[in-house]
Amino acid sequence: MTWDLCADLMLHLGADDLNPGHAPAEVKAWLESLGLEIGLLRFLQWEWPQESGDLGMVHLFSSQQIMDHQDSALLADHRLLSIGNAFNGDPFVLDYSTDLAAPYFLSHGEWWPDKTQDPRRWMARAAPSLTAFWWRQAEGLYVPTDSSLAAELNTLLTSEGRDMRGPEGHPTSPRS
Repeated sequence: MTWDLCADLMLHLGADDLNPGHAPAEVKAWLESLGLEIGLLRFLQWEWPQESGDLGMVHLFSSQQIMDHQDSALLADHRLLSIGNAFNGDPFVLDYSTDLAAPYFLSHGEWWPDKTQDPRRWMARAAPSLTAFWWRQAEGLYVPTDSSLAAELNTLLTSEGRDMRGPEGHPTSPRS
């Protein structure tokens, strides 16, 4: 996957208002400690917004807010990174246990009451990759806006034997 395309799509959607660029040195060091795939690491260190704000269907955190988020250490134990929220409050997380680092919505109503449970139990994939998530929005295609809608979309795609496609046109099997 190309993180350059992801950054360009974010700019196309208006991320320039969020001041994308180099993260503070302490954030760069913290990101290094997470064991991220090198492309994702450099994208977050060099091209991520430095101000929080709305982009498409989510509210994005600045790089500093990603590091300072109250649940960042807990989510990192599961190789998840909270990069923002749905407008209903569901965390918007990247699963960096794979190189694709697919975006998911995490149901805040299910996970927050008992954060000792595995958050993956309450996650629903929003798109095959973050690049696909931004690309679908730039193309005017549907993207889910919270965890319940992402779960419904994944169920629908699975029941119809269909898949969600990203900008590369490669099918990916939905995972809820």
